[in-house]
Amino acid sequence: MRSCGLGLVVCLALAPSCVSSRAVRVSTLQVIPRTDSSLQLAAPLPDVVAVLMRSMAERGFPVVQEVAGDSGKYYIFKGARTNVTTVRGTSTVIAGSTVQVGSWYAARVSSAGGGTLVFLFGKPTLNGTEVCSDADAELKDAQYWCQDSTVRDDWPGSSVITGREESEVVRGVLIALKQQFKAS
Repeated sequence: MRSCGLGLVVCLALAPSCVSSRAVRVSTLQVIPRTDSSLQLAAPLPDVVAVLMRSMAERGFPVVQEVAGDSGKYYIFKGARTNVTTVRGTSTVIAGSTVQVGSWYAARVSSAGGGTLVFLFGKPTLNGTEVCSDADAELKDAQYWCQDSTVRDDWPGSSVITGREESEVVRGVLIALKQQFKAS
């Protein structure tokens, strides 16, 4: 009986280190099709950029960077959404950690056919760093690079890093642009 109890204590003490983790690879392009992330507008590029920046800022995602690419200029937007606090412990140790979950967006804006072409996609951030995704290939001409983010398999914040929230922002911004300008 005593050895069984000791084994249980050892197993519980080691359990936190036995939990596996996974790389997070999520973007809006896994939730909505690429065609629904693009918009051709019959409006001058500077006007479209102004409305795009205002619309993103109103949603809590100000522009943080502008990058020139071969196929247009990229505007990077970033902001926080929520904090996820995790408390874990044993009978002798209690530890807590908080991860800030946010969103990151890239908008490629270019002149096309007498109007402006907008392509917008987003992905979650963990503590201010964007997660990687297969959609990052869209930014290859802007020399974009990111490092994989990992989370524990049992992390309670997994439900807020799916790309769904970012997809709703993309849809909302594109609707705002359509309402402001005539879509081609």
